[in-house]
Amino acid sequence: MSDYLTIEKDNIRIKIHLRNLTLVLIGSIIIVDSLIILSDSHSREAVDIILLDVTGAIALGLGILVIYRHKFHVEHGKSFFCLTLGVLLWLAADITVSYYYFILLIKDVPPPVSFADVFWLSGYVFFALHLFITIKFMRNIINVRVVVTTSVASAIFVSYILTAHLPLILSEFAHHNYLVFAVNVSYLSQMPY
Repeated sequence: MSDYLTIEKDNIRIKIHLRNLTLVLIGSIIIVDSLIILSDSHSREAVDIILLDVTGAIALGLGILVIYRHKFHVEHGKSFFCLTLGVLLWLAADITVSYYYFILLIKDVPPPVSFADVFWLSGYVFFALHLFITIKFMRNIINVRVVVTTSVASAIFVSYILTAHLPLILSEFAHHNYLVFAVNVSYLSQMPY
C-alpha cells in the first residue's frame, strides 16, 4: 500500500511539473511573438535576431539541465545528449548571424556560405541521431504502415521541392559553385512558396 501511495504522489508531482512547464512555454511564446509583432519595421530584424539568440540559449540551458539531472542513466540519455548538441550547434549558427549583423554590420546580403550555414546544417546530424535513437527504443510500438506512408510522402515532398526549384539548382550547378549549390539545396525545404 505504501508503494502505491508513493507512485501516486510521484505521478501527481510529474503532472504538476508538466502543467507548469506547458504554461511557461505558452507564456514565453506569447511574449516573444508579441515582442516581434509590436516592434517597429526598422528594428524588427534586429529584434528577431536577438530573440533567436535568447530562445536558443534558454533551450540549450534546458537541455543541459536534463542531461545533468538524468545523465546517461535513463533510457533516452544519449538521445537527450544528441538533441542538446543539435540545439548547441543551432545556437552557434544564430550567434554567428548576430555577429554578422551587429559586429560586421552585414545586413543586406549575407555571405553565400558562412560558418552559420555549417553550424546550422551540422545540427541536423545530431537531430537525426536523436530521432534514430528514440525510434530504436520505440521499435515495438512503431506501426510499419505509418513508416512506409511517411517515407513515401517525404519522397514525394522532396521531389516536388527539387522540381519546383530546378532553375535555381541548375544555375548554381552551371556556375560551378558547388558549395553554394549544396547549401542552397539543403535549404530548399525552408524557402517560402
